[in-house]
Amino acid sequence: MNEIISREEAAEALRLVEASRASFRSAIRAYRGYQHLWVWGGVWIAQCLYIQLSAHPQGWVPNALVLVGIAGSMIVGRHQAQLVRKPIDRRFLAALAMLIGFGALAWPWVLAGHRPLPQQASQMYYAYTALVAMQCYALTGIWFDNYLLWVGLLLSLLIVVGYLFFLPWFWWWMALFAGGGLVASGFYVRSAWK
Repeated sequence: MNEIISREEAAEALRLVEASRASFRSAIRAYRGYQHLWVWGGVWIAQCLYIQLSAHPQGWVPNALVLVGIAGSMIVGRHQAQLVRKPIDRRFLAALAMLIGFGALAWPWVLAGHRPLPQQASQMYYAYTALVAMQCYALTGIWFDNYLLWVGLLLSLLIVVGYLFFLPWFWWWMALFAGGGLVASGFYVRSAWK
């Protein structure tokens, strides 16, 4: 089973990987995949600023903003579906569903033993859900393109740093680095991916 491959076979495998990456990048750019980054970056910025600046931060507005994000993603996705005629990778969707399911069901039980101070609870839960989303980006990067892996890992690191070291300014931090990071990533994908 430990067969040694020739230089030509290795070069061909690397060429196929690079061709797959180039195809993914052109599809994301051509079919407006970067708009999902803009939508969710905008939602995160709006949520964090609302929570920071509002007299009633636990109201219905942050949840309504999530619904706006879902609607925006559906609009972008519907437009993409009209342009893309490729089959959806069901294994990838199953992996994402398992990651989200694990994040939504298993980890809250683990975190239940950690009781944050009341003023820190909303920051902890927001950071947690943002980290689950960033792990989806990292998985997408592992599956398709390293760029999204690095976006997921870098924004995860920034979220953790914000929660651990900048808690008094957490919502400002999240608006700037998490939401702003997604928006900036969308601009990078749109302008730099050729």
